[in-house]
Parts: sequence; structure tokens; C-alpha cells
Amino acid sequence: MTMNLMTESFPLGEIASHLSRQHPALFSTVVEQSSVAISLTDPQARIVYTNPAFCRLTDFSLSQLLGENHRVLASQQTPREVYQEMWHTLLQGEAWRGQLINRRGNGSLYLADIDITPIVNSQGELEHYLAMHKDISARYALEQRLRNHMTLTTAVLNNIPAAVVVVNENDSVIMDNLAYKTLCADCGGQELLAVLDYHNNKAALREGRPQPVSVRGMTRWLALGIWALPGVNEEANRYFTDSALPRTLIVITDCTEQQQQGQLDRLKQQITSGTLLAAIRESLDAALVQINCPLNMLAAARRPNGEDRSNVALESAWREGEEAVARLQACRPSLAFEPADEWSVKALLDDLCALYHTRLNGLHCVLASPQLTGFGQRTQVLACLSLWLDRTLALSTEIASAETLPFALAVQIYAREEGDWLSLYIEDNVPLMQVRYAAAAAATISTPGKGMELRLIQTLVAHHQGAIDLTSRPAGGTCLMLRFPLSAVLTGGAK
Repeated sequence: MTMNLMTESFPLGEIASHLSRQHPALFSTVVEQSSVAISLTDPQARIVYTNPAFCRLTDFSLSQLLGENHRVLASQQTPREVYQEMWHTLLQGEAWRGQLINRRGNGSLYLADIDITPIVNSQGELEHYLAMHKDISARYALEQRLRNHMTLTTAVLNNIPAAVVVVNENDSVIMDNLAYKTLCADCGGQELLAVLDYHNNKAALREGRPQPVSVRGMTRWLALGIWALPGVNEEANRYFTDSALPRTLIVITDCTEQQQQGQLDRLKQQITSGTLLAAIRESLDAALVQINCPLNMLAAARRPNGEDRSNVALESAWREGEEAVARLQACRPSLAFEPADEWSVKALLDDLCALYHTRLNGLHCVLASPQLTGFGQRTQVLACLSLWLDRTLALSTEIASAETLPFALAVQIYAREEGDWLSLYIEDNVPLMQVRYAAAAAATISTPGKGMELRLIQTLVAHHQGAIDLTSRPAGGTCLMLRFPLSAVLTGGAK
């Protein structure tokens, strides 16, 4: 189709009618009925035609636009250099594509993605500029929000003291944190998983036994926690299928110092791994809550869009947001890192006392019955108690440093069966106000779970479908109550 139209031959406003007479079907289908905003200008950038979609996008009528220079849409927000580069390209006879911040007739601003093509006649003379406009404001805003939240997620992962890595179905690394990169650098730049021969040694590594690795000429012992993650389709050829390739989350902890200290220190490692896993899940959940806010706004914006989904930019932004949420959800690790089983409450509390015997002299445990048993993931329950004791110790240190009189921390744990529940009551002499209004700045310290102990405990207890309550004691101090189901029927598992 040749556009041999000069404004000297056709008055403004008759360009569209002439095109319509020459090629009525093509013009009606491609231009007039197009959902893409299209404008046509003379060589001096004076508007000689726009389609209805352009009028809807800019909030100007055709009569208001005809004869006006295209700068009528300028918002003064686009840098002058962008316009200079645009005209330099067009005057070379080449097409230009870029983004401009434009202003509608009602004064509102929008980000436009614009393609401009010079139209020349058979003699090679410039006659018109044909431009196609897309409003990408919603997509850009969502992309920026997603980028901010992904930056937040990356920062959270990099502040986790353990090395965290995600591999694909071929055991290739697709995501890692700063601690993992540091370990790779310390191994002479080799991929740490390759040093551990992860691809051929998965079965042994899944057992969690520490593995010796030469790091900067010294032997260090590293243990791996490995969890399967549901895959998320990312390739275009999988768009219409539900099949997705698997992903694996690997948390690597350095247990060199504990290697020779026996079962008790292996228990510490398991608690640390469980706490890290809960912290990762809690952080990703927080990121998902934040990312859902712009998605909900985008969902509301889609409703007036109609069933035909004619706003391409809005639909594209919506799909990208949904895919980003799916990727984050797929990275949420499961908390079921050990089988649920029946265990002795006395043995559990004995382990807890052994873990804290050098740090907490005033820890006393009382059982309603020596034969009392619990059910669920033993390490998770132990992690809940450990997290709370760590927080209590930290608060007692702060109180002791702030007061002139000595402060002696005392903690009692009572365990008893109440109906179908195992109830654990942890009582101490730390004021409840201290617990509730502890400074959040501690959360940035490298100790796992530091500053977010109560939230992690809530996450682990909720995973058991249990209950939690925090109250003040009549005699002063705090009482944390943890309640866990005593059978698989209540937890939804198999005993």
C-alpha cells in the first residue's frame, strides 16, 4: 500500500476518507478498527490523521488533533536528549522506537511506547511519519514494583548466614545467595556443588551427614539440607501445559566446629537448618504479601477492560505479575523436612537442657507424667523452644545491662496432656513489655532467626496445626503457651 498523500492535495480531515476510498476493507480492518493507537503526520510533525484508538488513548478528539504539531502531547517530563536522538534517527530515514512521557487532554500523564516509521513516495521523498502508540504505564509500574520486591527477596537471601542455592532438573544452579558465592570463591572459584559431586552423590548428601571440603587449604565440614520445590513454567513452549520442571532447594551449613561433638551438636545443626528454612519461608511470605498489593490494583484495573481484554499493555502487565507471584510461591520451601512421628517429651526436654546447660543455669523442666509423649516433627518442636529461649536470653542480657541491680534469669517449662493436645508452658521472669516491644533492628544480625523468633515460632506451630498464646504472669514475667495435637488425625498426617 503506497501512501502518496500530500497535504497540498487533500485538506486536513480528508486523508482518512481518501485512504478509505482506495483500500476500504484494509483501512477499516487495520487502521480504523485497530486497538493500537495510530497517528499520521506530515514532515513537520503536524497531525493529519489519527484513528479512534489514538483519540481514546490521548483523550483528544480528532478535530482537536488535526493540524496540531505532535508536541501537543509533550509533558515536559521527557528529557530533551530523547527527542534529539529521535529526530536524528528519523531524519536519517530510519524508523525509531522508544518511550516518551506524554500528557493526555485531561492533563494526566502516561508512559508511551512508540514506533515511528518515515513514509516516502516512489521518488524517495519523505511524505509522512506513521506512528503506533501503546500506553505501557501499568506494565511499567508493575515491573518496577516487582523489581523492588525481587530486590527485597534477594537482600533477605543474602542476609541468611547459610549458603542457599536452587538447582534445576539438570542440577545446574539457577539461584544462589552471597554466602554460597563466597564459598565457591573460597573453593578456588569452583562450583561448590561440583566439589561435593552433588549430581552423583545425592543419596548420601540427602542424609545430612557432614562432608569434608577443602576451603583455602583447610578442611571444613559442610552439611546439606535438600528439599524439592515445585517447578514453574518459564519457557514459551510450555505456555498451554501444566507440566513443569522440578527445582531443588539446598541449604548448606558449615558444621566444622560441631563435627566432633556428637549427637547433640548434630541436633543443633538440624535446629539451625529448620530455623533457616522457616526464616526463608517467612521472608518470602512477607514479599508475597507486598507483591499482591500492586496485583490487586491491577486486577481492579482489568475489570473495566471487558471480556475482549483489548488493553494489551494491561493484560501483559497482569500476566507478568501472575508469573512473578508463581515464581515466588514456587520458591517457598516446605516445612515438612522430617517425618511426623511419636516421641518422648522427657527426651525432648532433656535434649533442650543439654543444649542450654552452659548458657542458662536457671532452666527447670516439669512433666505431668514421665511417659508423656508428643506427635509431629520433633526437630520443629525443639526449634520452637530453642527460638524462645534464645530470645529470652537476649532480652535478659539487655535488662541486665540497663539496670543497676543484678538480673537473674529463671525459666520453667511445664508439659502436660490436655485433652487431645500436648501443652508446653514456658514461664520466665522477663517482663512481657520487653518481649512485645523488642527492637526490630536485631533482625539484620547474621544469627538465624534473630529478631523474628516469635514469628518463626508461629510459623512452625501453625504447620503442626497447633496454637500459641503469650501472656503475662500474675507474679511478673512472661508465659508462652505452645499447644500441639497428640495424634495424626488432628494434624492431617498418618501416624
